[in-house]
Amino acid sequence: MSVVVKKKRPICPKCGHHPSTCLCPYLPKEHPGTLRRSSIAILQHPHEARRFNSSVRLLSLVQEVTVLTGRRLDQIQGTDAKIWLERIRCGNVVLVYPSNDAVGLEEGVDEYRSRRKRIADGNFEGRGNDDGVVLFLFIDATWTHAKEMYQYHVRCGIFPPPPSGEKNGMIRVAMDPFRGWTPTQFRPSRFISIRCPASGSAKKF
Repeated sequence: MSVVVKKKRPICPKCGHHPSTCLCPYLPKEHPGTLRRSSIAILQHPHEARRFNSSVRLLSLVQEVTVLTGRRLDQIQGTDAKIWLERIRCGNVVLVYPSNDAVGLEEGVDEYRSRRKRIADGNFEGRGNDDGVVLFLFIDATWTHAKEMYQYHVRCGIFPPPPSGEKNGMIRVAMDPFRGWTPTQFRPSRFISIRCPASGSAKKF
């Protein structure tokens, strides 16, 4: 009886995709403008770490990232987790998460840099990040898990409330996936605001 040995599926060693769908030619050669002077950490749910097509792998090809795998930042072992916990405590981290109190990316970065200047001038409490690098923290998980992880860190005080007046806090930003979108391009759920009357409410003439 002959045994059929299946050939191993070829993949690109860089991006991890099949050669026919290789993304390497489309990756930017330079960092995006806002992220050139930045340091990024990703709090990654363990389930996402096991995904072969994780987007974190693609991000690491164009930007140096620190991946912190675990549900809870305070329970992750290692030096990197301790460093980022200290950075958060000092108010030096911008959280990228679409919470109700999140602002736009540019507005959040401007507030971050303004805070650093006020700290340097002695007009704001806290400890600044002296090298001028913006520190971003992302959450990599499904929406359900991301909400659970976010709520845990807020409830435990690891993620401080947003800034209020002269009071220090954790800046939250939400990135708009449709920024630069034009009417000729497809936009998912673009008809969500259109409401049609129920069939039973139609008037008979």
